[in-house]
Amino acid sequence: MKTEVLAVTFAIALGMLAVPLAERLVNSERTSGKIGNGVATGLACGGMLLLTLHAVLLLPGSILPFAILLAFILTTITIADIRSLLIPDALSLPLLSSGLGVAAWLSPDGDMVMTLAAHCLAAAGGFLVIWLLAEYWRRVRGVEGIGMGDAKLLAATGAWVGPALLPMALLIACLSGLAVGLSYSLAVRGRADTHVVIPFGPFISLGLWLAFIHG
Repeated sequence: MKTEVLAVTFAIALGMLAVPLAERLVNSERTSGKIGNGVATGLACGGMLLLTLHAVLLLPGSILPFAILLAFILTTITIADIRSLLIPDALSLPLLSSGLGVAAWLSPDGDMVMTLAAHCLAAAGGFLVIWLLAEYWRRVRGVEGIGMGDAKLLAATGAWVGPALLPMALLIACLSGLAVGLSYSLAVRGRADTHVVIPFGPFISLGLWLAFIHG
């Protein structure tokens, strides 16, 4: 019980750091004023609390530190993307490398090389999926439909969960993003609009989290 209490306390403390870190890593001129720092900090702390409790209930203690690290980076990415439509490389690239490190650490004895190779392949595949979608939107529809920050985040997803769970994470991201996008357009414009602009990073983060915890 003491370990769980410490984990929750530490997670809330990290949640208080998510907003200032996100602001520092993105251009302040791109930061939206629709969500104030106080509200964003409350959401970050609440999110860290819920994610940590989720991990405590489902994961063994040996994996809990990795889950808290993942929750902190994903929470910070979510705050940054919601407020600026940007996912800083300073978050996505360490997330990718830490995912490979965790995969190596948790790999079965004598199977580290194969595990790393599989997770590197999943990372490359995740990046390629978003890159191809971005190229489609740019060439066929003539607009920037999705950014390379999302591509790097999906690459990090592949690094964390591997090739077997990457499709699950992507499916969760797409379905949740579609549901929120359509709901938002109906609420704001009174009709379904596929051209509504919403950040995709929070939904990739959701897919990564659920695939890692439940995979």
